[in-house]
Amino acid sequence: MATDAAASKPLLPSAPDYGKSQSSVSEWEEDGYRGHSFFHGRNMADEEKAAGGSMRWWAAALILFYFVLGVTYYTYFADPEHFDFLDSVYFCVTTLTTVGYGDLNTKYDEDGSVQDMIFTSCFVLLGVGLIGTALGVVMAYALDQEDAIAATLREDDDFDPSAPRTEEVCGLHLSEAEAKVAFQVPMVCGLLALGTVCYKFIEDTTVTVAFYWTAVSVTTVGYGDVFPSTRGGKIFAMFFLLGGCGVMAKAVGDVAGLPLERRKRRNEQAVLAQYGEDLDPDEFHEILTSFRDLGLAAASDGSCSKTEFVLSMLLKLDRVNQHDIRRCARVFDDLDIDKSGRLDKADLTKKES
Repeated sequence: MATDAAASKPLLPSAPDYGKSQSSVSEWEEDGYRGHSFFHGRNMADEEKAAGGSMRWWAAALILFYFVLGVTYYTYFADPEHFDFLDSVYFCVTTLTTVGYGDLNTKYDEDGSVQDMIFTSCFVLLGVGLIGTALGVVMAYALDQEDAIAATLREDDDFDPSAPRTEEVCGLHLSEAEAKVAFQVPMVCGLLALGTVCYKFIEDTTVTVAFYWTAVSVTTVGYGDVFPSTRGGKIFAMFFLLGGCGVMAKAVGDVAGLPLERRKRRNEQAVLAQYGEDLDPDEFHEILTSFRDLGLAAASDGSCSKTEFVLSMLLKLDRVNQHDIRRCARVFDDLDIDKSGRLDKADLTKKES
């Protein structure tokens, strides 16, 4: 009998019955769904926000350490000749952004020093690691902002969650990825124009040379045949490279994401259209089997609820994975004190005590 009872537990706990009186629903929401504050203290969103802010501070601290280390070494310990302070900062920027013109290596005869070659090799590897870390933090921050925008949209009464997410740009309805690319086009054009104009007047060169320097610099190619030679040019290059390379990297990532988004949408449509308007026995058996594979009990009568079907589709759409579901199931089991397969006020009361 115990086995039958366990097997009849629903895959997921039911939401409160909103057919009840409003006071009953409010009481459940206050004591039940919001009861996680008894166990976790702070709201999960607040914790994630605090963690994200901490990561950004760590990334900034690492980059600051990188500059302090490089400037200190090349200004005071480089062999055979110490760098000028401005050249040290300029060299750290071109290394961190992976532009690497190579102009200072020749100026200070760095290639002839074993000490400098060993330190610079380690310095370059450290810079690549920092760039990876910084990009990860920036991308995480961008995704957090997109999630915040999505949450704001869901609060709109006219928002349709089943409709594909689109944005209107210049009167055109574009997908999320297409809108990002459309936004990056004027950003990149403005960046190239800014670099060309400033470099031309600061270095007193032609428009062609200035545009050439801008293009090979923001793409981090850095052939080394054209580079700033004046102090003003080096100061401009330091700020321009730090900002410009980031803008270009974001633009390249958005362009690369365009075909990936289209492929993802095709796959999702294929999954959603897989069953058509009916299910055959084999397809239904596949859904029920997926519950057992996850270590979750399906209903003993061989049926599945709407919630269980949605969960199965989310798995097929790759919106969630089995590992995440198992982790959530373990959290539910820990909260389900009486092992009834449902969370209620009694579970919360026992957990609190």
